Amino acid sequence: MNTATDLNALSVFIFIGVCQGFILSFFFILKSSSNIKANLYQGLLLLSFALLMLEQFLNLTGYIVKVLPLTNYSEPLNFTLGPLIYLFIKRSTDQSGAKKDWLHFIVFFLYLGYMCLDFIQSNDFKYNSYVNSYHPGWPLLKAEAIVPNDPLGIKSWVNLATAVQLIVYISLAMRHLMKILSKSGESIFRTDDENLKPLRNMVFHFVI
Repeated sequence: MNTATDLNALSVFIFIGVCQGFILSFFFILKSSSNIKANLYQGLLLLSFALLMLEQFLNLTGYIVKVLPLTNYSEPLNFTLGPLIYLFIKRSTDQSGAKKDWLHFIVFFLYLGYMCLDFIQSNDFKYNSYVNSYHPGWPLLKAEAIVPNDPLGIKSWVNLATAVQLIVYISLAMRHLMKILSKSGESIFRTDDENLKPLRNMVFHFVI
């Protein structure tokens, strides 16, 4: 097993971003309340990004080998990004129907359950998974799956599914803002509403 690590300027920059993400996410989550759902969703969005970046940091530096049980821990979080972006935008302007918000995370919970097949694998199997993804030239360990970790063959579609979900939810967020602005005779490109401008800019940021 190769346990070499490589800490460079890029990985340090990523780690600083992870730390900032954790601090800001807890700040927004602690500020949330029953009537300020937007803060909760903003905090959870930042937390999801921070956890995703943390796994990327571990993989890029090789430190994942020292914590192999965490391999692929953040993969289900791909399916929280779209819903959290949309819900943050929506709850910033509309608190009605918030009790049904959990329905937007059904895909996340289903994939989290599916990933349990991956989480229960041996450390040697997880090491091979890391090597196949980041160092395909390295020799593999002799390891067999305890149970098939992808019996439905859907893992290869995760990136595409994430992209589609993001497009759908960002489109819904933009549509929501356009409906609100149209009531005051403004547009998504031209508005004097100081409360909606940051939300509009956030949507444009994610589109880019």
